[in-house]
Amino acid sequence: IDSSKRSIQLLEKNATKLNVHKQIITTCCELDNIDSYLDRKKFDRIVGSYSLYYVKNAEKMFLTISKILKTNGVLFFCGPSHRNNFELRSLIAKISADNDILKDTIASRFMEKESQNICRKLFSKVRITTFENPVIFSDLKNLMAYWRSHNLFNKEFEVEFEDAALRHFDKYNEFVNTKRGIGICITKD
Repeated sequence: IDSSKRSIQLLEKNATKLNVHKQIITTCCELDNIDSYLDRKKFDRIVGSYSLYYVKNAEKMFLTISKILKTNGVLFFCGPSHRNNFELRSLIAKISADNDILKDTIASRFMEKESQNICRKLFSKVRITTFENPVIFSDLKNLMAYWRSHNLFNKEFEVEFEDAALRHFDKYNEFVNTKRGIGICITKD
C-alpha cells in the first residue's frame, strides 16, 4: 500500500524482474482507507517500512490488519526511535538554540509508545527489536550534502551549520550520525 502511484509502479516493476510479482498485492491508497481496499483479502505477511506512523487512526488500521492477517501470519513494521539522528539534531540545536529539535517526534512516539500499546491489545505475540546504523561522514562536503537533503535542513542556519561542522571535522576528522530504529514483529494466533 502506498499513496504514491509511482512508488507502486516501481515496486511492481522490480517484483516482475525478480519473478515474485504473483506473490505481491499492491494497492494505491492512503493507510487510513485500507479497510475499504482490502475487504475479504487475507495475507501471510504484511510489511511496513517507515510508513505506518503517517496513519490518522492507528487503532482502526491495526484492527483492519488483525482481520486481514491469516492465522500465524506476520506483520513487521519499522520506524525511527526517539534517538534517531541524535548527533545531527544536537548539532542543529547547538547552532540554532532550538532545543525542540531534540524532542520526540510524531513518528518516534508512534513507534515507541502508541503502536506498541495498540498491538499488545490486539495481538499476543509482539516482539520489539531496536537497531542502529552509524553513518560516517569523512568530510564536510558529504555531511553538507546529507543535511541539505534531509527534512531537518534549514537554509536560515546553513552558514552556522557549516562553521560548526567544520570545527567538528578539525577536532575529530569525521562526523558520525546514527540512524536508530525500532522494528515491531507481530505473529497472529
